[in-house]
Amino acid sequence: MAEEFNTDGMLDMFLFESSQLLEKLEGIILEKQDAECFDDSDINEIFRIMHTIKGSSGIMLFENITKVAHKLEDVFYYLRESHPENVPHLELVQKVLAVSDFVNAEMEKIRDGNKSDGDEKEIVADLDAFLKQLKGEIKEQGIKLPRENKHEEPTQFYIAPVASPDSLFYRIVIHYRNDTQMSNIRAYSATYALKEIAEDLLYSPEDIISNEESSEVILSEGFYMLLQTKNSKEDILALIDSVEAEKIDIDQITAEQFGKGLAEINHEPIMP
Repeated sequence: MAEEFNTDGMLDMFLFESSQLLEKLEGIILEKQDAECFDDSDINEIFRIMHTIKGSSGIMLFENITKVAHKLEDVFYYLRESHPENVPHLELVQKVLAVSDFVNAEMEKIRDGNKSDGDEKEIVADLDAFLKQLKGEIKEQGIKLPRENKHEEPTQFYIAPVASPDSLFYRIVIHYRNDTQMSNIRAYSATYALKEIAEDLLYSPEDIISNEESSEVILSEGFYMLLQTKNSKEDILALIDSVEAEKIDIDQITAEQFGKGLAEINHEPIMP
């Protein structure tokens, strides 16, 4: 169910949320720049920050920010999954600060009404070289490399149905906190994240991008999705940004229930 891609009303939220995330990132760096390494909590948090900025900048079509955030996300993905020893901490801190400076500079341009036109090639190449060095050290330590951190370039959102005999079907309901700002953008981010594993995806309200008033519906009734995928509930939950969510219900349903569509199944109890 494609809809016209419209970023009206989303820019302020992008700038506000990204600024908060960068402040948090800089706080971690300030606290840990003289330490021997980042701990697991720091690594998870920096990964989450970059993942969120990557997703939101992708939705807003700020391609250079997306590429830089994705590359730093890749670095922290390998740190998170492999737990290597002897990571050059000061060098890593400098890489993180370089990304933070780049994204902040681009956001300042956007605030001033200018294009986000900074050249990301040098910083991406530098991060890529660091990541290759890191992977080499991981292998030398006898640690198996995790699978690649996949990313699809943002496009106008649509999932084409694909028939699959081993598909699973789910009804997902996200209940956001009552004070969540622009919950329609949060909802869109959820659909965008699930694109990576979806064979088919339906959602309600349908006009979450083109109609800002859909936020009120989402806050009062929840955001409903029907998902066809080969993945587990745990995989689904891991992809959905739960920062502003009060509750996320994921129920497995039958193919017949999925086929009824959202109009019939939205508020029906799901029988085990």
